Amino acid sequence: MESFAKIYHFRLLYSGTTFMYPILGALRMARQDGRRVLYRRLEGGGGEQYLPVGCWVGREPTPREMSELLPSTVGSGEARGESAAAPPGSATGSADERMPWD
Repeated sequence: MESFAKIYHFRLLYSGTTFMYPILGALRMARQDGRRVLYRRLEGGGGEQYLPVGCWVGREPTPREMSELLPSTVGSGEARGESAAAPPGSATGSADERMPWD
């Protein structure tokens, strides 16, 4: 038995071409259900917003899955009204892996 367990994990995701800029998104995991949620960063209107675009249960997404769901540049705030969720059966994995709002 492990004496310490991960209860929360948060990681910012960057482009591979620069050091810590621009932030393209974030990956978050909370212990209560073990879901890892991938967020896409949008800018605009003097602020930023993170929209969920993928969810994995019991495992971390692969670099390929994250690359498919995150753009190579930061999106504009004009897309805020659009759903950024990937369609069912895409890189988000199996049917039992649901988006956080399900």
